[in-house]
Parts: sequence; C-alpha cells; structure tokens
Amino acid sequence: MTFLAATYYDTESPPRPSAFSAQLHTKLFNWANETTDRDPFSDWINTESASAVRFEARPVMGGLWAPMLVAEVPQLGLGHGAEAANAAFRAEHARIAAEKAATSQ
Repeated sequence: MTFLAATYYDTESPPRPSAFSAQLHTKLFNWANETTDRDPFSDWINTESASAVRFEARPVMGGLWAPMLVAEVPQLGLGHGAEAANAAFRAEHARIAAEKAATSQ
C-alpha cells in the first residue's frame, strides 16, 4: 500500500501526498493502530481476530520508506516524480543487459 501511495505523490517541490495517498496512509495507520495485535506488520492476518498469524517483520517493511524516497528524489538528482526514476532504472537495466550479452558471446 505504501509503494502505491508513494506513486501518487504530487510533483510540487517538495512532493506531497495526494488526497489518494493520504487516504491510503490513513487507512494503513488506522489498521495498525486499532489492531489488538502488537506484532510488527504481517502479511498473514486473521481477519476475524485481527491478529498476526505469521510472517512478522518481513523485508516488505521497506515499503514504509517509499514515500520518504519520493520526497527525496530531487535531492538524489533524479528530478521530480517517477518519470526520472523510471528513466534511470531503464538506463541501468539496459546497461546491465548489454554487459550480460557481451560476456555471453
């Protein structure tokens, strides 16, 4: 949810959450705050008892930092919004693919 929310930040400087992003963040906060279980985020929840079953503190927790990354994109030299980050990703992916192709010949 936080990765999705981060993609909907506006392109102002500094980027801010859109109404959609804020709604996702609010719902996530409310769920985490109101659950009776004090375990870290889990991706296996018993919906009847509102408690974590397994998979506690998994690496997907990094998604909580996605909005911060979006806010820092200009300072990282990637410009505003996802377009510049996607262009940098595509360029790096093409470089790696070309390097792989050259070494396999």
